[in-house]
Amino acid sequence: MNLRNKDMLKHGFIILASVLLCGCMQNRQLSNTADTTLYETNIADTIGEKPVAPQRLIVAGQGIGNISINEDADSVYNKLGKPDSSKAVMNKSVASWVTKHGGVNYQTQIYCERRMGSDTAARRVKQIRVTSPGFKTMDYMGVGMHLQTIMPKKEFNLIKIGQYTEGNKQFFVYDDADAGIAFEVDRKNMCTGVIVHEPHYIIESTYLAFHTNLPGD
Repeated sequence: MNLRNKDMLKHGFIILASVLLCGCMQNRQLSNTADTTLYETNIADTIGEKPVAPQRLIVAGQGIGNISINEDADSVYNKLGKPDSSKAVMNKSVASWVTKHGGVNYQTQIYCERRMGSDTAARRVKQIRVTSPGFKTMDYMGVGMHLQTIMPKKEFNLIKIGQYTEGNKQFFVYDDADAGIAFEVDRKNMCTGVIVHEPHYIIESTYLAFHTNLPGD
């Protein structure tokens, strides 16, 4: 093999090695990019709180979980079964279901009315009350939250409408009548219950409600 052929073969090896090296570097860069994208996606998935599941969602003026305002009461009974307690006066009634988690009893209650003279005489849900921290609004407001966290929310215009006593404990009720939502708090201003009702509905004037006596301040 002459000298010229040797030089050409040498240059050929150099070019081939350069191509292979560039290809490896490019593949490595693509791999790093993919790894970084995956890592960033995983971080994004863990930042912030997940959306509240529909069966746990509190929507002012509309409903709580699977129960809706103005829903036929019989439909609620079919979903939740026989209530643990109930009471009725005239065309108004309250039913309560109790569940136990971690040694604590939580209540789900509905207040219904039967409006005579309408197209149907069915009992309709007018108020829904829950005491479980498992139910939350879209921005995670609910039982267990401090009043100072709930009050600044722009979607609520809460006004203290009264107080009641249960056992030896005193509770206070803050309501946004226009939105259709009320929060019950204890003396430490911790939320202990949430009530969803019809918008523009004055809950303290209800003939038969969750608390038989709801005096003002």
